Amino acid sequence: MTETEIAEISRPDNGDPLASTSISHVKSLSSYSWIEDPTPTIANAARHPESPLEPLFRALYIAHPSFNVHSVDLVTDCNNVRKLMSFVNPFWGRKTREPFTIEVEVTKDTAIFCRSETAAYKIIGPRETRGYGHEFEKAYTTEIVDNGASHHRIISYHLGGMKLLVRYETDGYIRGPAQDAGEASSLPKPQSTLPSKPFYAANDKSSLMIRNEGQVVTLDSILEIKTRTERRLISLAEVIPQMWGSQTPNLVRAYHDRGLFTCPNVENITEKIKVWEKAHHANIRKLITLIKDILSVVKENGGKAVVRFDCQRDKLVVCKNDTKKKLLPDDLYARFEKEQALSA
Repeated sequence: MTETEIAEISRPDNGDPLASTSISHVKSLSSYSWIEDPTPTIANAARHPESPLEPLFRALYIAHPSFNVHSVDLVTDCNNVRKLMSFVNPFWGRKTREPFTIEVEVTKDTAIFCRSETAAYKIIGPRETRGYGHEFEKAYTTEIVDNGASHHRIISYHLGGMKLLVRYETDGYIRGPAQDAGEASSLPKPQSTLPSKPFYAANDKSSLMIRNEGQVVTLDSILEIKTRTERRLISLAEVIPQMWGSQTPNLVRAYHDRGLFTCPNVENITEKIKVWEKAHHANIRKLITLIKDILSVVKENGGKAVVRFDCQRDKLVVCKNDTKKKLLPDDLYARFEKEQALSA
C-alpha cells in the first residue's frame, strides 16, 4: 500500500527557552525478562512481532494494577529517544547516519512511539565477528532468571513539561549497595503485587505468556556494560547520551585483547550525567521541541502515523498510516478507554 506523506519536520533551529531540560521525578515502575522458550514468554520483537510493546504494558499493570496510562504524555522505547537525539545532533549518534522508522499512535493526549525495524534479528556468518560483549556478560554476570535472554526496565520521568514512560534494555545490576563495586547480576523482574499464578497467558487472545519470578531491583543499582578492544578506549561522550535517556547510573567499561578481558570496574557516573545534561541544554530543548512537533502533526492527522528519517532529505517525513494493524491487543485499548472515562 502506498503511504501518503502528510508533513515533513526539519531539525529545530531553537528549542523552547522555557522548557526544563533536566530529567526529574524519575521513578522505577517495573521490569521483565525475555525467556528462551518456543512459546513467546515475555519475548522480544523477533519472537513477538505482532505487538512489540505488549510486554511493556503487561509488566506495568502487573506491578501497578491501578496505573492510568493517561497520566503519561508519551510511552516509548529509549531507542526511539536516542534516534531522535541523533537527528537533533548527529554527534550524539553513530558516525554513519542510518534511516529509521517510528510508528506513532495518539489517543487523547497520550502518545505511543513504537520502533519499527526492517529486521528484528541479524544472522552472523561463520567467519564474521560481532565482538565479545555477550560472552563477557555470560562470564561476568550471574543469571537470576532461568533461561533469561535479555532484560528490560520501565521507568517514568518528567522532561520539558512532559511525563514520559520509557522502556529500555539493561545489562544487569550490582548485587548489594550500588556504591560497592560488587558482583554484577543479570536483571530479574519484580515480585511486588504479582498474581499467584506462576505461569499464565497474558490474555485469552494473546500468544504472550507470563512467568512470575525474580525480585525487586532498585534503579540506583542498574548498570550498562560496554566492551571493546584495549586499543580503542570507550569515552564517556559516546555512552552518556544513551545513559541519560534511560537514567542508568552505573557503567562498566571492559577492555579485551583478542577476547581476553582485564578485570573491569563499576563506575557510578550519576554526577557526570548531570554535568552532561547542563552542558547540552540547548540540544535537549531542540529534542523536546522535536517530540512536541511530532505529536502535534500526528494529532492533527487522525492520531496514527509513521515517522521516517529520510537521509537524503535530512528531514523527518510523516506519513499517514491507514493500515488496520494496531500496535497493541484490543484488551489493552479497551483498558485505555476505561481509564480515560474514569479520569474525565
